[in-house]
Amino acid sequence: ATAYMEEANPINVFPLVGNHELGGWAEGDDLPIQWYRPLVPQYATIMQGTDALVYYFDDSTNNVRFIVLDSCTPIYQSAGTQKLTKNELEFFASALDSSGTKDIILLNHAPGQGYYAVTDTEKETYVSTTSITNRATLDAIINAFINRTSYTLTDDSSVSHTHDYSSKTGKFIGLIAGHTHQAGYNNANGYNVLICPSSYYNADAGISVFIIDRTLSKVIWLIAYKNQSAYGIYEYTY
Repeated sequence: ATAYMEEANPINVFPLVGNHELGGWAEGDDLPIQWYRPLVPQYATIMQGTDALVYYFDDSTNNVRFIVLDSCTPIYQSAGTQKLTKNELEFFASALDSSGTKDIILLNHAPGQGYYAVTDTEKETYVSTTSITNRATLDAIINAFINRTSYTLTDDSSVSHTHDYSSKTGKFIGLIAGHTHQAGYNNANGYNVLICPSSYYNADAGISVFIIDRTLSKVIWLIAYKNQSAYGIYEYTY
């Protein structure tokens, strides 16, 4: 089935695991590996030794590295708590370390706790209540990359790893997430977090398209809402 999809539709699909996979409320176990990992293009670098679907891939034409994390599998704790393992964070830190001059786009299902609102006066600010264990470490790694400093973390085996980002020239464009079923944005942790609305769930549902303006260092975010009579266009500097 995967080979047919790639042959018939020459547009790569990059799966991202959430807490509603398999069409219901199934929480992650070994299913994402069995169902979704075969969809990851062969040129991606996949984290091994885990049931989580964690990987990165490069767009060499546009000099961008996309890094995909998985806060739902295999340690999905509850509707209000997800987790990034220390090994997963070390994989992320290493992917930044080897990125050279590439700009970075990070993807994860949940954005983490915080207040989010798009720059539209008709939309109220709301709170995302799902916490992500080890989110503070993720923030620290990203800010070390942005500020061209080094960061030391330990993996799940208590082995220490130091990553020096002083020679990197790429920019951290932002974290693209979902989970809340509403469009949202903040940069309270020192970087852009953009939350895509659900494609089916509520009146706010819509499809998101992101355009990266490298000259102006801006993310241009287009949302076509489900009712087809409304749309949103937002700009954020990175």
